[in-house]
Amino acid sequence: MTSERDIQRVLDQWFTGRPTQVSDRVLDEVADRIARQPQQRAWRVLRRDSHVNSYLKPLLAVAAVVVIAVAGITILGRPSDSGVGGAVSPAPSLSPIPSASPSAAASASAVFPSWYTPESDSNGAGILPAGSGTTQSFLRGSTFSVPEGWVNEFDTANYYGLWPDTPANQAEFDSFGNLANTILMDVVDTPKGLICDGVGDTVGSNAAELADSLVANEALVTSAPVDVTIGALTGVWVDSYLDPEGTGSCPDKDARARFVFLDMPDGGELLIIVDSADAADFETFLAEAMPVVESFEFDLSN
Repeated sequence: MTSERDIQRVLDQWFTGRPTQVSDRVLDEVADRIARQPQQRAWRVLRRDSHVNSYLKPLLAVAAVVVIAVAGITILGRPSDSGVGGAVSPAPSLSPIPSASPSAAASASAVFPSWYTPESDSNGAGILPAGSGTTQSFLRGSTFSVPEGWVNEFDTANYYGLWPDTPANQAEFDSFGNLANTILMDVVDTPKGLICDGVGDTVGSNAAELADSLVANEALVTSAPVDVTIGALTGVWVDSYLDPEGTGSCPDKDARARFVFLDMPDGGELLIIVDSADAADFETFLAEAMPVVESFEFDLSN
C-alpha cells in the first residue's frame, strides 16, 4: 500500500469519526457570545489591517490553509505502533508557555506593563522613560516628550501608537482586549471609515477639507474645526463621535475621538487620533494627551 493511500485511509477514518451536527444548546451559546462581544472601533482595526497590503491578504489566507492542511496530514498520517489502519496515536499535549512579567515585545529591549500583551509586529519601545523620546521607524528621528507612565506600542513605517499605563486601560484590556485611551498616528492619503465601516469617510485634498467632510457627515456630532500647528506641520483638528440619536448600526456610540489632520509637504496627511472608549473620560484624557501630541517635532527628511 502506498503512503498516499495510507494517508487517505487515516483521513477517512478521522472525518467519518467526527460528529456532523452540533446541538442547539451549543449554537445558542455561540450566538449569545457573539452578540455580547464588543466590536473594536474602526481605527483599532485599520491599524492592524494596514500592515498587510489588501491584495496579499487572500494569498496569505490560502497559504495558511495549505500549511494547516499539510500539518494535519503529517500528524494524522503518522502510523501508530499497531501499523497502518490502526488507531491513530494522540498528539502529545503541549505545556502552556509561561508569560513574562512584565510582558516582552518582539524587541528584546522593549518591556510592556505586566497586564498587557503586545502584538508581535508592534516594534514599539514599550514603557518609555519620562522626558524626551525619539521614533525609530515612524517618520524616523521624530522627537517628542512624555510624562512618566507612558507606553509606545507601535513604531512602524505605518503607525506610531502611545498610551498611558492607567487602571482604565488595564480594565478595558482585561475585559475586551482593547485600550480605553490611546494616541495613534498614521500617514494617509484620504482617510476612510474613521468611525466605523462606511462612516467617517473623508473627502478633500488638504487638512481643512478633510475636517470639513467630517463636520458635514450627518451621522456624526462634531466640533467646529480648529487650526493647529504641530512641529513644522499645520492643519486642523475636529472632535467627533457618533450621533446617539442616529439609526446606524455602528458600535461604540459612547466613544469619543479628536482627529488631527496635518498637511504633509510632499502630499498626503498625517492623521493623529486621540480617542477614549468612554465619553466621561474624553476631556480628562485630552488634557493629558494633547501636550504629548503638541510636543512632536516631525522629521520629514526620510
